[in-house]
Amino acid sequence: MTIAKYLRLSVEDAKSDSLSIENQRLMLNHFIAEHFPDADMMEFVDNGYSGTNFNRPGVKELLSLVQKAGIDCVVVKDFSRFGRNSIETGYYIEKLFPLAGIRFISLCDGYDSASNADGICGLGPVFKFLTNELYSRDLSEKIKSAKAAAMRRGECVRSDCPYGYALRADKTLELDPRAADAVRIIFELAHAGRTTRDIRLALLEAKIPTPSESKKNLTAPSCQWDTTVILKILRDERYTGTFVAGKTKVLDVGSGRNIPKDESEWVKIPGHHPAIVDRSIFDAVQKKYATKKNPPTKQRGIKADLQSHRCSLPVKRPASSEPDQSEMSRTRQLYEQFILGEISAETFRAQTA
Repeated sequence: MTIAKYLRLSVEDAKSDSLSIENQRLMLNHFIAEHFPDADMMEFVDNGYSGTNFNRPGVKELLSLVQKAGIDCVVVKDFSRFGRNSIETGYYIEKLFPLAGIRFISLCDGYDSASNADGICGLGPVFKFLTNELYSRDLSEKIKSAKAAAMRRGECVRSDCPYGYALRADKTLELDPRAADAVRIIFELAHAGRTTRDIRLALLEAKIPTPSESKKNLTAPSCQWDTTVILKILRDERYTGTFVAGKTKVLDVGSGRNIPKDESEWVKIPGHHPAIVDRSIFDAVQKKYATKKNPPTKQRGIKADLQSHRCSLPVKRPASSEPDQSEMSRTRQLYEQFILGEISAETFRAQTA
């Protein structure tokens, strides 16, 4: 018998010693040694990952072994360690694992799928799934409120800062002299009517490292600037000394997707930090580049090419950015057929591509 131990600790969970990875490991090892002394053990750990989604390296590796029938039993400290999304967690525990013939044990919840012949968790676990998800949503709201308050105080809530500045210990911005000079050159050339291509060539001739090369402090930088980076700098109001934050919001807890907010909802604080560019120059540059689009790149894919001037065909956009529920349902059906051995791995990949 092969038993998979799954351990997870998020950043917020780390505040509790009882939830530490080491404590989880000790608890699971003791249980397995007592009840399954002859079993082979495998361990999967996600340290610093939220349980609101299943986009975690440890759980992905575990689920890949489920597909290959490489394990017989999954043991966790409690349901919340495995996941805090009620729908996804319930799907794996109530449907996928039983289909694959895998036993699931949650110690602190007193749950063992071997005691549920019909494969139904019962109301107790279902309420715990919902409680775990509500906890995550409540925590997410508290974190968002704390970040919003920090933004209104003019604190940078992210560790990165715009090129041309450095982040102080008090989360405010100070000038990075060398990078700030590069930003001034970019704005001066743009104000003089030079194109982004001209600016790119001027930066290369002056041997000015790109923002990413400056961060890495390379000894032999290529100085090959991308025009999209130049456009991003030219449109960044923070170079006028104005603090700008809160431009996006999370679509849903655990989704990992951000959507833009209306500019009226942004946090703006004029005179927050030293300006690199005069406001009049910045405004004049905005008028020059108001209609300029970012050039299509390989990373932007086929849709960008279709929208470019090289193709006159209109792109029909979906009415909603939400995933198609019928497609999700079909993917799950294929996944279950794959687990049961009804279709091959090649067929599964081809049909879900």
